Amino acid sequence: MTRDKGRRLPEHSKDFVRIGKIIKSHGLKGEVKVFSFSGSPENFQKYTDLIVADHESDAFRSLPVKQARVQGGNAILLFEGVGSRNEADILVGREVWLARSDFPPLAPNEYYWFELEGMAVVTDDGRELGTVTSIFNNKAQDVLVVTGGEREYLIPVTKEIIRNRDDKRRILVISPVNGLLDLNGEEF
Repeated sequence: MTRDKGRRLPEHSKDFVRIGKIIKSHGLKGEVKVFSFSGSPENFQKYTDLIVADHESDAFRSLPVKQARVQGGNAILLFEGVGSRNEADILVGREVWLARSDFPPLAPNEYYWFELEGMAVVTDDGRELGTVTSIFNNKAQDVLVVTGGEREYLIPVTKEIIRNRDDKRRILVISPVNGLLDLNGEEF
C-alpha cells in the first residue's frame, strides 16, 4: 500500500467533498466497509478514484477503486494496492472524499447537499433565520436544519417553500407556510 506523506486535504476544501467514512475492514482480501454520508451507498459504484484522509494527521492519499458493491446499507470497496485485512485495518476510521469534478452532472432543479450547507436562509419578507448547518431526508423530502442564534428550524425542501436559491450570494429565500416557524419554536 502506497503512502502519500506531506499532502494535506483542507477541512473545507472547495475541490473535494467528504462523502463517507471507513467503518471497518471486510473479509481477508483488503476490502473495507464505508458508511455513505449521503445515504446512497450505491453511488460508490460510480467512482473510480477516491481520496482517503487521515483526520488525525490531515494526510491523504488518492486510491483507485478496484471493486465496489453495496451490502446492508453500506458500500464495500476494494482499493488498488490494498490487498490484505491488515492493510484494510489501517484505513478504518478514515474519511472518504471525492473531487467535485468527479460528481455526476445534475438535472435542472437538482442539487447536492453539500452545495446548500452554509447558505444563509431568509424569508421572502427579508427575515434572516440563520444558516443551513445540515440536511437529512425524512423519506418524504429533504429537510434543511437551519441554525440562527439559539434557534433551530427544520425547513422541508419543497418548491412551495424554497422560493429562490442564489448560489453566488449563498442565500436561500423561503416562503414558510403558516405555522412552520411556530413548529420550530418561534412565534412568527
